[in-house]
Amino acid sequence: MAEGTLKEEFKRNGFVVIKNAYTIKEVEQLKNYYHELWMDQVRDGIIQQDPDKPLESLYPRIKDYHQKKEEVFNFVIKNNVISLVEHFLEEEVDLISTNFYFKPPGSDGMPMHQDNYGIGVSPGKCIAVWVSLSEANHENGSMRFVKGTADSDILEPEKTVDEKADTFGGYVQTLKAPEGHEVISLSTSPGDIVIYNGAVLHDSPPNTSSSEFRESIITHFAPVSAKKVTLNYNYLVNKQGQRIRKRPNFSGIKR
Repeated sequence: MAEGTLKEEFKRNGFVVIKNAYTIKEVEQLKNYYHELWMDQVRDGIIQQDPDKPLESLYPRIKDYHQKKEEVFNFVIKNNVISLVEHFLEEEVDLISTNFYFKPPGSDGMPMHQDNYGIGVSPGKCIAVWVSLSEANHENGSMRFVKGTADSDILEPEKTVDEKADTFGGYVQTLKAPEGHEVISLSTSPGDIVIYNGAVLHDSPPNTSSSEFRESIITHFAPVSAKKVTLNYNYLVNKQGQRIRKRPNFSGIKR
C-alpha cells in the first residue's frame, strides 16, 4: 500500500497496520535479547513470583531498555518505521518510552484507554508503534481499536487503585467505547506493526489461550514541537540517542 494511502487511513481511523515492517530475523534477535534479560532478572531476584498471579508476576513488562541498550534502541528506531511515523505526523519525533510485553497465558488484558491521557504530550499528542513479536489474535489478547475515535478529546477515565496491577501511576484507568462505535480486533503476525495516535480508544483482551504467549514491544514518541510530557519528561531521547528534556506536564493532560 502506498504511503499516501496509509497516511489517509491513519488520519481517518487513528491507527494503521503495516505488514512485515520487521524481518523474522530482527524479531527473533530482539526476543532472544529480552529472554536473556528476563533470565538475568529472575536469577538476580529482580523478578519474583507472586502466588496470586504466578505467570503475570513471573513475566512482567520490561520498561525503557532503549535508554540502556543499543540493541533495543536500534530496533525501535529502525529507519523505515520512523520514516512512516514522521510521514504521518508531518514532523520529526523524539522517543519517550519502550515497553516489552510477554503477556503469558491467563494474563489480564489492558482496559479501554487513550495513551495520551497518561503520557501527556502537549501540544499535540503522542504516537505509538506496537510491534507484534508473535502471532497475535483475539484469543491470546491482541490489540483492539474503537472505530471513529481518531480525533477524540482526551477523556477522564474511571480510576480504581490496584497495587498489583501493572499500570500507569498505580491506577487502573478505564474508558467505555462510545455507543454505536465498532470495536476492531486485530490479528497480526511476527514483524507486523500497528501505528496509532494517542487519542484513539483501544484495549486488549485477556490472554485466554492455554499455552500461547503474546509477545510485543511498544514505543511511544512525541513530536519534536511538543513542549510538555508527563511520562519520562526528564529522559526523552532523540533519534541520535541523545538525552533531551521537555517541561513536565503536571497541570492536566491536553491534546
